[in-house]
Order: sequence, then C-alpha cells, then structure tokens
Amino acid sequence: MLRHVRTLGVRPSLPASPAAALVLLGDLLGLLLFIAWGLYAHNLRAWEVPVHTAETLAPFLIAWLVFAPLLGLYQGRTLRSYGQTLALLVPGWAGIALVGALIRATSLFSGGASPVFVVVNVVFGLLVLAPWRLAVVAGFRRLGL
Repeated sequence: MLRHVRTLGVRPSLPASPAAALVLLGDLLGLLLFIAWGLYAHNLRAWEVPVHTAETLAPFLIAWLVFAPLLGLYQGRTLRSYGQTLALLVPGWAGIALVGALIRATSLFSGGASPVFVVVNVVFGLLVLAPWRLAVVAGFRRLGL
C-alpha cells in the first residue's frame, strides 16, 4: 500500500527575482532592528557602538544567510502563502537563533549563549520577523507576484 505524506515541498532557493531580493534586504534590516532593540534593552545605542553592533549582529546574519535559503524562505510559493511562511519561519528562526547563539559562543565573538539568551532571541526575533514576513505575503498577493 502506498502512503501519501503531505510535505511543504521545500527546496533550497536563493532569491530568484528582484522582489525576493528586496525581501532578503528587508530580512537583513529586520535582523539589524532586532539586534538594535536588544542592545537598547541593555542601555546601548546601536549607532553609538557600531563595532559592538556588528559583532552582535554577525553570528545571526551568518546563520540567516546560510539557513533561510535552505529552508525555502525565498521561494515564490512561500512568499505568497501565509501558512507556509509561518510554517517555515517559526521553527526556522528558532533553529537559526540557536545556530547564531552557538556561533556567538565561540571564541570568535564576545558574549555568550545561555539558554535564556536563546529563548529571548527566538521570541523577540519572531516579533520582528513574523509581521514583516506576513506583510511581504500580503504585498506579493496584492501585486500578483
């Protein structure tokens, strides 16, 4: 007997259109906003400590640039579907935040990666990324992209 398994049909995909490339740019700005928000919560202004900001951002930026395409976050099908966007973004960001924290915990970066740090990053990262990505879906649908 054959079993049919429903999958999301995800394949690695880099932004393949100018619109998807703009989504990538928005994602990167969202990551910067997320880091700036975290620094502000620790009484630092991102623009006043640019080296520290870059060092804090880099592990998460590296993890995002490697894993977001692998998760299919730039496929047209994902960019047009609320359900698929959330189904990929929520667990995807959790994994990316964990990888970013693990990178940050290496001797290459200052700072650490306590479990509380990872949980806070997952929650607050989603508070920035999820509304942005849902707005992207709305835009793609409205524009018929």
